[in-house]
Amino acid sequence: MPQPVEHDSPKAARILSATRELVFDHGIRKVTIAEIARAAGVGKGTVYLYWATKEDLLLDLVGRELVEGLNQVRRALEADPGLVRPGRLTALLLHTMLVPLLNQRLQAGDEDALRLMAYHTDSRDVFARAAPEALCTAVLDVLRQHGLVRKDRALSDQAYALHALLKGFFAVQTTAVFTGPPLDRDPGLVLAETVTTLLEGDSEPGEAVLGAAAEEVLAVFDRVCADIVEHLRSLAVGAPRG
Repeated sequence: MPQPVEHDSPKAARILSATRELVFDHGIRKVTIAEIARAAGVGKGTVYLYWATKEDLLLDLVGRELVEGLNQVRRALEADPGLVRPGRLTALLLHTMLVPLLNQRLQAGDEDALRLMAYHTDSRDVFARAAPEALCTAVLDVLRQHGLVRKDRALSDQAYALHALLKGFFAVQTTAVFTGPPLDRDPGLVLAETVTTLLEGDSEPGEAVLGAAAEEVLAVFDRVCADIVEHLRSLAVGAPRG
């Protein structure tokens, strides 16, 4: 799977790490290049050697985290193609994608994170393909073709419902806002059972079906990651701009 380009200097890795910690603690708007440089132990000019603007640095960080999250899902699917079943796949996504910084900031109500995604038109278009609603549609389309999802409802309706479920579970997990009694078991299991009831049929798919479906879902993730990686490379200082 394509990987984000690595900067030659370990200073760049420190800058990215410092940026993540500061944004997680304070949000996007309040973090400055000067603060990032100070936390990373470098001068402001060093930051600009790698990223022309703060927005480019933040988009690079967000893109890297999205790619790593999808890579984790990919590795799990390669090891166990049975995870491609809708219920199990959504539980995997819940646990994996809770980690990326962007999702945490969005669920915390950080409107600046949304504006960041729209900073460049091409950034918005690229990251839109990695958005939950887009992935829900693309992945469910594959699973329907392999008989892993019921076809008595429109794909658009199913994708909308799945996205709404994921968003709700993400929100509860990331903001710790829960008005009912605490769960005594893994929320991922609750999500898996809900999605299984909502989307899966009664037939038991064979290993060949699961393997073929997993391979196509992996291809969806690969295309999304390739788009993001290509865009991250365009953010590097000195890279040609469109």
